[in-house]
Amino acid sequence: MVLNWESLIRDPQHGLASGDLRSGIPVLALGYLDTDPAGLVLLPETGNLMHPAHRFGDQMIAVQTRTDRPLHISAGTLVWASGTFHMLDGDPTAPQPLYRISEADVKPATPAEVARYFRRR
Repeated sequence: MVLNWESLIRDPQHGLASGDLRSGIPVLALGYLDTDPAGLVLLPETGNLMHPAHRFGDQMIAVQTRTDRPLHISAGTLVWASGTFHMLDGDPTAPQPLYRISEADVKPATPAEVARYFRRR
């Protein structure tokens, strides 16, 4: 399943819009790699110097890679993360991720790969 970031929003209007999302399913997520005190996180946007990326729990995914080897991918890089999806308890407005991808493979995303899954509107 290709993850839709909008389906992760936890508020009364959205409330986990996708009924297909549940812990334990395999997912493929496209996002920007960043670091957090607890490790790697995936964000839906990269932000910039004047406007850093938002860090809301329901728009952050903790990434636990398959190995302890360091990733040679810099922060802000658009990546694919694939692995097992987990939903976590917590406050959607707090800066701790409410989702995790475990046993993750992480690789940089190429424009051709992105185009395979997403169309321009």
